[in-house]
Amino acid sequence: MKAVSGTRSVTAGLQSVTAALKILRLFSVERTSLGITEVARHLNVAKSTAHRLMTSLMEEGFVYQDPKSRRYHLGLAVLGLGGIMTADSDLWMAAAPYLTELTMRTGEASHIAVQDGLYVVYLHKVESHHPVKILTHLGRRNPLYATGSGKLLLAYAEADLVDAVVEQGLTAYTVKTLTDPVRLREQLQHIREQGYAVSRDELRDHVTSIAAPVFNHRRQVVAAVNIVAPSHRVPAHVVGERARAVVKTADRISKDLGFRPERRATARTLAD
Repeated sequence: MKAVSGTRSVTAGLQSVTAALKILRLFSVERTSLGITEVARHLNVAKSTAHRLMTSLMEEGFVYQDPKSRRYHLGLAVLGLGGIMTADSDLWMAAAPYLTELTMRTGEASHIAVQDGLYVVYLHKVESHHPVKILTHLGRRNPLYATGSGKLLLAYAEADLVDAVVEQGLTAYTVKTLTDPVRLREQLQHIREQGYAVSRDELRDHVTSIAAPVFNHRRQVVAAVNIVAPSHRVPAHVVGERARAVVKTADRISKDLGFRPERRATARTLAD
């Protein structure tokens, strides 16, 4: 009986951990606070259970409660974990100085991004010094098929991931978003051949991004480096120049991660 009771206790504990992690996942750039009713609805649990979970997270510093609104916000413990991850990340440490140089050279905001399921997430950013900037958020998940970094990562991914993205549905965010699976696959092949990706007005109007792959010592693509700018600052005749700068930056980061290329495609100017 004790063994059965112990097993049930462990199972209940794991379920609570899973629920707590799901709560943290509910926070986003668009949803910076949560109420008990929202948490209960999203987790499909009673309000009393939601309150107990939020209390546990609050005691550990992962959330705090606004005394006026009674809503919960992410706490400093989350920031602390993020700082540890950043400090301990070979990828981030390798990328940071080169992103600064890339922004200085191009004048545009630069990022390093990784795949997260069917999405792409920015890990680090160096802001542009132009007065007109493109607002991007660290940690925000964007669709792989509609961004420069996302398409770059998708181009070098296994076919199963491309299939999963297509099966989920290709939502049109602008009139230029690729929603035809055949055209998307053709473009991904083109990206692999030229060694970089360009997304122009596909996720947001008047926004262009150019991305290149970062390889590790096993010759696997582990991240994408990109620049993001208002489209009017990246006319067709400068795309090739900007792409070469992005590819060079990605190559330098790859080298620091132990990558030794056999052959690499050379960035060239796009016809568009």
